[in-house]
Amino acid sequence: MSAVIWVILASVFFGTTGTTQTFAPPAAAPLSIGSVRMVTGGTLMALLGLVLHRRRTGRWPRFSAPRHGWRVPVALGLAALGMAAYQVTFFAGTRANGVAVGTIVTLGAAPLVAGLCEWLVRRRRPGRPWFIATALAVAGVVLLSGGAADVHLSGLALSATAGAAYGAEMVALKIVLDQGWTSSDAVSWVMGLAAVATVPTLIAGDTSWL
Repeated sequence: MSAVIWVILASVFFGTTGTTQTFAPPAAAPLSIGSVRMVTGGTLMALLGLVLHRRRTGRWPRFSAPRHGWRVPVALGLAALGMAAYQVTFFAGTRANGVAVGTIVTLGAAPLVAGLCEWLVRRRRPGRPWFIATALAVAGVVLLSGGAADVHLSGLALSATAGAAYGAEMVALKIVLDQGWTSSDAVSWVMGLAAVATVPTLIAGDTSWL
C-alpha cells in the first residue's frame, strides 16, 4: 500500500510542475525553463545521491566497467535522455494549451507508453488494472482536450511526447533497479546525466529572465 501512496503523492507534485511556468516572466521561453529546471534540479539530485551513497556505504560511488554487459549503462543513458526530452517538451506543451490540458495529456500518455515499453522490452504483459487505468486516462484526455477552447494540435503533440519520454524513462529506470541498484543511486545517475545532456540547450537559450 505504501507504494500506491508514493505514486499518488508523486502525481500530485507532478501536477504542480506546469503551474510554476505561469509565474515565470513573459520572456521566459519553455525551452529555457525546462533547461534551467533540469540543469539545476538534476545537479542537486545528483549531489544528494552522492551524499546518500556515501552515508550508506562509507565510500563515494564509482562506475567501474560493467560485469554483466552494458544493460545498466544503456538503461541509464536512455532514462537520462527521456528525462531531458520530457523537460523541453512538457513546458512547451503547457505553454501552448494551458496547465490543465498540457498536464493531463502528459499524465495520460505516460502510463500508456510505460506499459507498452514494459511489454515489449521487459516481456511483462500489463495486467487488468493497467488496461482499466489507461482507458480512463485516455478518456479523460479526450474529454478534457475536446472540451477546452483553442486547443493547439502542436501543443498536444508536445505534451504527448513529454508523456512518452517520461514513460520510457520509468521503464529504463526500472531495468536499473532490477539489477540491484538502490533508487537513490539510480535516480541520481539519471538526473546527473540528464543535467549534462541539457547544458547545450541552456547555453543556447535566453536566460536573461533569471
